[in-house]
Amino acid sequence: MVSLKERFLKMTGNTSKWRAPLAGLASIAMLATMGVAASTANAAVTGEPTTDPYRANTGTKFTVVAYPAYAPAGTDNQVLGKDKTYGETIDVNSKSDPFYSAADGKVFTGYSYDLAGKNKVADGKIAVKGDTKVYAQYAEAKTITFHYANGATKQVDVKTGSALTAADYAKYAGDDTAPTNEVFAGWKTTTSKDYAPSDLYTNQAVSSNLDLYPVFEVHTTVPGQQENVAKVVFHESDTAASGDQELYTVAGTPFPAYRVPSVSGVDQWSAAKDNSSAYDFTANVKNSNVDPSAADLYLFGFSGFGDKNWTVTYKFNDDETSAVKTAKSTVNDEDTTTAGTQANVAEGSKIAEPNEPAAWDAQFTGWYAADGSKVDFNAPVQNIPGANASKRTVTVHAGWDTKNIAQVNYYYNYHVANSNAGYADPVAHTWNNPSATFGNVQKGSGQAVDFVTKGSKINAPTGVEDYYKTSANTDHGDYTSRTVKQWISIQDGAPITTVKASTSVYAQWTGAESLLLNANGGVFANGSNRAYATRTDGQTWKDVISAPTRDGFTFAGWYTTDGSKKANLVDGYFYDVNTGKKTSNKVIEGAELLAWWIPSEKLENAAALSAFPLNGAADWNGWTPSFANQQADYKLAEKYAKTDASWKTYVDYLYDLQDEYQAYQNLSGQAQIDAGNKLAAKLATAQGKLVDDKAPAGTTTVYRLFNPNARDAGSHHYTASVVEYNSLVRKGWRAEGVSFVTTSDGKPVYRAYNPNDGGHFYTLSKVELDHAVKAGWKDEGIAFRVSD
Repeated sequence: MVSLKERFLKMTGNTSKWRAPLAGLASIAMLATMGVAASTANAAVTGEPTTDPYRANTGTKFTVVAYPAYAPAGTDNQVLGKDKTYGETIDVNSKSDPFYSAADGKVFTGYSYDLAGKNKVADGKIAVKGDTKVYAQYAEAKTITFHYANGATKQVDVKTGSALTAADYAKYAGDDTAPTNEVFAGWKTTTSKDYAPSDLYTNQAVSSNLDLYPVFEVHTTVPGQQENVAKVVFHESDTAASGDQELYTVAGTPFPAYRVPSVSGVDQWSAAKDNSSAYDFTANVKNSNVDPSAADLYLFGFSGFGDKNWTVTYKFNDDETSAVKTAKSTVNDEDTTTAGTQANVAEGSKIAEPNEPAAWDAQFTGWYAADGSKVDFNAPVQNIPGANASKRTVTVHAGWDTKNIAQVNYYYNYHVANSNAGYADPVAHTWNNPSATFGNVQKGSGQAVDFVTKGSKINAPTGVEDYYKTSANTDHGDYTSRTVKQWISIQDGAPITTVKASTSVYAQWTGAESLLLNANGGVFANGSNRAYATRTDGQTWKDVISAPTRDGFTFAGWYTTDGSKKANLVDGYFYDVNTGKKTSNKVIEGAELLAWWIPSEKLENAAALSAFPLNGAADWNGWTPSFANQQADYKLAEKYAKTDASWKTYVDYLYDLQDEYQAYQNLSGQAQIDAGNKLAAKLATAQGKLVDDKAPAGTTTVYRLFNPNARDAGSHHYTASVVEYNSLVRKGWRAEGVSFVTTSDGKPVYRAYNPNDGGHFYTLSKVELDHAVKAGWKDEGIAFRVSD
């Protein structure tokens, strides 16, 4: 006679151990790796080309693009420079605010390579090494609105807590035009004629929005008349008086610094001819001369260097090395007639460290003094080795290494048009490089070049950040960021950390994508009928999607909106509802999934009828008995381990319900749901009166179900609880009825649950169960008992 133990082993297909298949785990030794993500276990990526068909050369064109830091994803961007070859320079900081909008509460503060604004683009030019992103940074601002006499208005945004600058005033506003016989003397915060000095806007920090109105005062040629203003004359030192500028301010108040005229070559104004001290523009200006043609204040304009003028020469190229003969300067040249790039600094001050230059086939190694030592940019100019104090000159040289150099070609793989199909707004700018998709590198996703010493660690290019919008982001007005996880060889898909020879790599990014879930009559936990689900790398859709609920219905899964395909949230593919076969369609970003519902009464009736199926009942016919042989159905009492009396009563009751069940099956809509609920209640009551057969050893019925949503396609579940069985059927599990009848006092079979994939594990060994629990499985106690 075959034992129950042997029968169960045959049912599970496992003849060596007393346990069911481990839902994808080959042995207990693999339990320790249960929580390891699959992505960390793989190595190379297939489908890579063996060579790089778009490897950059000296003629490859790159682009420099600016994004507003407040909106780094989307289409809001400006090209600052295009068609730039490797090593060409561009003065990014000379570009005005590309996203300027008056009175928008923001003021432009400069560019950075990162969104956070920590890696700022330094003064001077940058050398282009590839497609480059910079972020326009902004500070909170208040708006000054200037109301002109002709009815026009002009607005200037001023950083909160700061004063209006002369540059912004000249660019966006400017003095008003005075009526005949009057002069413009400033701006006030009131329209009243009896304004007080405190009503004048001079040099105050701006902490709130301001409205300013012009101040006009009569100015005549008659001495002693109309002396409410003071004349200020601005004269550039060592020039003819014909170039002087005469401006006015209200007598006894400061001449505001923001109204000071911009004069080329003038860095400082002084009331002293020898420039002994800078003028204080917060000082009040008195009407000190009654002669209308005379100046009340005469200011001299000087260069900021005075007599302490050191000339620093930066030598960017190396005449002896062909690779770097044409290296371009990243410093603005103040003397184009002399070789090299010149900059003037005062004695005792530091010289500026230029932005890093670039030359093809060469690695920049730093800046060096005449003696070959590295330049200390924190040292005073006169202390740099090689400084000539008698001539007040010093020269520094760019260092270049052209030996044992490897070219690294970077493909950024930024989000671009036509990539990651389904993204609502995937890209802010489509780059030119590369010109076509190859392997895992997307067309137009950005490219850069670096030259490094062979055997050195691969460098991460400056400013490689990516921002994009999932469908949820687009709906909510925000964005998603992602970072580079590693650089992958285009030739074999292997991660690259050390540059052994010239190579090409692409960025492997972290990421996220979103789906819109339609509860279709149900509700989510927050009470809404629609919700977004967003997953990140390493997550399945099952990890982030929660099922909605609906009174009187059981959730049956997520489907396409036309109901033709069901989404598998574990493998991320759609399955055909008719064939049950996997399609080639992925559950991707931007898709909308529709909740599918089954009236609960259908599942409850199926659960009840499949728990103890009569003859003729099967899954294909909804567990409907044939009602053909009542005597044969009586004999099923032994199979289900029920007493003869209680089983006969149950069978008789089901036969009495035959007409009611047939009528129910031919109804539709709400009428069928109502009838089904009544029928389910009657079946539950009848089953509650069944009595287990109390044989000497005791018997227990074990039921089997199939989980269609489990990762393991062959995942069956065994339970001795009819309550659990019915509950799982109501949740969409496929009822398979009684699997076998076993003893109630034999050896315990332990059951554990894998929370990662939904699989179950059965074992006779308590030691093995404990190992599984330590590895993360959930102990579900004794499932049932068996005898040898």
